Amino acid sequence: MRSRLLICAFAALSACTEGETDEAAQFAAALNEYYANNPECVRVGQPADENGVVAEVREDRVPRDGDVSKLDALVSEELLEVRVVDVELRAIVASRPGETAPARRYSLTEKGADFLQRREEANRMQMGSSAFCYGHRKVTEITNFTEPADAFGQRVATVAYTFELMDVPAWARGTKVTAAFPEIARETSGRRSDSTDLVLTDEGWVHHRLAP
Repeated sequence: MRSRLLICAFAALSACTEGETDEAAQFAAALNEYYANNPECVRVGQPADENGVVAEVREDRVPRDGDVSKLDALVSEELLEVRVVDVELRAIVASRPGETAPARRYSLTEKGADFLQRREEANRMQMGSSAFCYGHRKVTEITNFTEPADAFGQRVATVAYTFELMDVPAWARGTKVTAAFPEIARETSGRRSDSTDLVLTDEGWVHHRLAP
């Protein structure tokens, strides 16, 4: 009798483990699908205009402008080019009509355009800047997850995972870039961990940002 109980207990434990493994595989697939289409990006300046200009900084404001080091780092990797131009001062700043001042004008290069996030891929919070993408997450292991539960009418699970950044371009490893953008240095430092919520839909599990 005891042997039969042990066999039943082992069978139940095996089924539970297999179920958890299957669910973890589904979570990993959902995360990898999301991150493949949502790369990591850094943001500077404004959206590129019709001439490719992403930022214009008056020379007298350079020491106080926090974006200049970031813009110059991208210039060092040829994603942007910079030239000094004369810009007309606004009426409230100018001492006389038509007064100008020198400014640094940063514009996209062909190389920079290749790494620029398309506007349709940005969410509403990201549309006020130019985003340069430098790789995407690849889940290496699902380390933990909560039991799926109802929340706001949806089935939700919080998933913890480890990941590495894939397809990192050479420019993102430049010393000036990693100094100006600590997040790039952090994201490309090897295997890291994070967590996020997944939502169960008719099509299976999806990242919460894709949930209907």
